[in-house]
Amino acid sequence: MLKIVLVKLVNDDILNNTKYDDKGRLEKFTSALLMVLNKDASLLKLTDYTVIVFPILENNHFYLISFDMEKLAISVIDNMHTSESFIEFSDNPGFLKKTTPLKVVNVFMKYLRSVHHPKCLGFEPVISKRLEIEWATVGNSVDCGVFAMRHMEIWFGESDLK
Repeated sequence: MLKIVLVKLVNDDILNNTKYDDKGRLEKFTSALLMVLNKDASLLKLTDYTVIVFPILENNHFYLISFDMEKLAISVIDNMHTSESFIEFSDNPGFLKKTTPLKVVNVFMKYLRSVHHPKCLGFEPVISKRLEIEWATVGNSVDCGVFAMRHMEIWFGESDLK
């Protein structure tokens, strides 16, 4: 049975605050995740979920980062056409120099390792990719929130790419 959790917890504080090291970010992430799970600590391992979705607000633009736990896929879902989108996949050994999608992946992978999730090793070689949608918008920078909400309603993971 498909189970999706929407993890509305990745924010500027976790991703960009210079006072946190890896341990501090992991603690903030875990605390926020517990709130998303209605303080049900038995769900913290996330083994009951098929797809885990992170809505992102960056530069006044909404997009999603999705982890398909069955297909071992990481997808960035954005309504803007690739030619106009500012979303990048620049990795860097220094956490604060990574781009947002890779910061999210970094924190989430560390979390999965910390709870000994059975899929954490399977995700190690996975490369995040931007989902190419044929109806991507050009010249529309104001409806991203609506598109993000619509994607959250209909996205069922990597197996439903069309």
